[in-house]
Amino acid sequence: MPPHLSKYQRIGLALALLYVSEGVETEKRKWIKKRKRKKVLNAIPKVNLVKEPGTDEFRDSLRMDSDCFQELLWLVRPFITKQDTIMRLSVPARDRLIVTLRYLATGQSYREIGIQSGISLQLISKIIPETCAAIYKVLKKEIKMPSTEDEWKAVAKAFEDKWHFNNCVGAMTAKHILIDKPSKSGSLYCNHIRTYSIIVFAIVNADYEFMYVHTGTNGRVVTDEIVANTRFHEKLVNQELNLPESYLLPNTDETVPYVFLDDGTLPVDTHVMNQYVDENLSMSEEIFNYRFKRAHRTAENAFGIVMSRFGVFKKAINVSTATLDAIVLASSALHNFMKKKSKIYWEPSFVDCEDVENFTYTKGGWRDTSKLIPLEQIEQMQTDEGCLVRSTLEEYFSGVGSVSFQNDMLDVVMKEDWSIVN
Repeated sequence: MPPHLSKYQRIGLALALLYVSEGVETEKRKWIKKRKRKKVLNAIPKVNLVKEPGTDEFRDSLRMDSDCFQELLWLVRPFITKQDTIMRLSVPARDRLIVTLRYLATGQSYREIGIQSGISLQLISKIIPETCAAIYKVLKKEIKMPSTEDEWKAVAKAFEDKWHFNNCVGAMTAKHILIDKPSKSGSLYCNHIRTYSIIVFAIVNADYEFMYVHTGTNGRVVTDEIVANTRFHEKLVNQELNLPESYLLPNTDETVPYVFLDDGTLPVDTHVMNQYVDENLSMSEEIFNYRFKRAHRTAENAFGIVMSRFGVFKKAINVSTATLDAIVLASSALHNFMKKKSKIYWEPSFVDCEDVENFTYTKGGWRDTSKLIPLEQIEQMQTDEGCLVRSTLEEYFSGVGSVSFQNDMLDVVMKEDWSIVN
């Protein structure tokens, strides 16, 4: 028979058994937690959208080389890294960036990207807008409008040296970006060709780089109202751009203000030039138009490069307007960033090219794959001051400011039926 246990012995034995039992349960719970965490780890999507950095597939898929990717990842990582939880591990910053760049480069839908990456549609729809916003946050300094007279003069010097247009401080244009009709928007985004769009206005330097980008204007807005509500226009009207004083044209006693080259978004004015649009132009007016187009096509080609390198713009985009703004701004900043950093992002054949020695003109490769939707053409407005500036430049380009190839190239361009309205 078991020995007789006292009351206190029985209590002690019960406590000991309870302690052992709790220890077993604790170990069991630890094992279950480990198993659950292992299951979560195994459930993390493996993003295999691209091969390893350095491969051709990597470069083709993301439109950038590995060095650019690593630099960009280093910049955005603090803004796109998410906290792990006990039950869920976040998608790593590297994968978030890959997914977003893949979307911008290919234009594939969220669903297609999600299937290829193993990430849920719900999560993809959060990752891409957040990462686009982060890209613009860290790269927005790449889109820089000059703020000092010396900076403006440097822009003008580049236009004069490369494109033979004096006193030009930027080429301006606006284009429609196609979208799916937003819910309950009526005709708000319906444009002049009966599709739905937003309008992007930009100012470009002599190297096809954006100096200013404004997005979000609905496609229904008429041409002469597009720029009116921008910060740029406000500064231009209030003389807050800090443009240099009028400059003496070389070998003349004529002074001309610094001007932006425009294609119809603003009236011809003291600081805004446009080409002549009459049907029967004089030879000097034709030459002015040639010199104007030669410099202004930097804006057209900047848009063209973006449209061709970022496939997301090749068809109507089905996202919210806020997300679309983030996509446009991120792509514009990436364009400037990669044009400076990546040798594979673009090449001279992408843009319109004049061979002024052999008198040939070759349209940029982007024109074969991307179609820019121009603004609706309206009657050109002009001020007396603007007309005087234009006529002064017209006389200069046909006189002491002429270049040896302009008459021959004018004929070539006319035969090619090239027009700035694409």
